[in-house]
Amino acid sequence: IVVYPFKFDFFKFLNLNSNRFFKLRNKKFKSSVQIYGFIILGVADKYLGLYKPALYDFKRAIPLANDKDRLMLVYNWIGGVFNSVEDEKDALIYDFRSLKLARELNNKSIESADINIIASIYYNEGKYQKSLHYEKKSLALSQTKKGKALSYTYKS
Repeated sequence: IVVYPFKFDFFKFLNLNSNRFFKLRNKKFKSSVQIYGFIILGVADKYLGLYKPALYDFKRAIPLANDKDRLMLVYNWIGGVFNSVEDEKDALIYDFRSLKLARELNNKSIESADINIIASIYYNEGKYQKSLHYEKKSLALSQTKKGKALSYTYKS
C-alpha cells in the first residue's frame, strides 16, 4: 500500500467557508481556529517526515498566536522539527523561546520538557557538562512528591 499525502490549504478553506459553516464573527475565535489548523497540518507533516512543509505550517501559525500559551506551543513544535532534521542551532533557538514563555506562564510541565530537550541537544553535540546542567534542572522540575522523575531522557 502506498500512501500519498496531500496538502490541504486549511487557511483558504476557512476563509471561503467561514460564513457558511462557522458563522465566525469574532476575529479572535477565527484566528484560534486558523492557528490550530496550521498546527494540525504541521504535526501531520512532521510525523510524515515532511519537515519543510511542517516548518511552513508552524511558521504560518506564529502571527496568529494571540497569547503566550499558543506561541509557546508553536515554538515547541518548531524546535521539534529542527531537532528531527538535526539542526541543533535552530532547534535550540526555538526551544529556548518556548522555555522562556513556559517560565513566564509558570508552566512547569512544558518548562521541564523544554529543558530536557535542550539537555538532549547538548548531549548529542558532545557538550556533556551543559547537558548535565540542564538534565539536573529538568529532573528537579519533573519530580513527584515521592521523588520519582516524571520524565527521562533517552540517549541513543
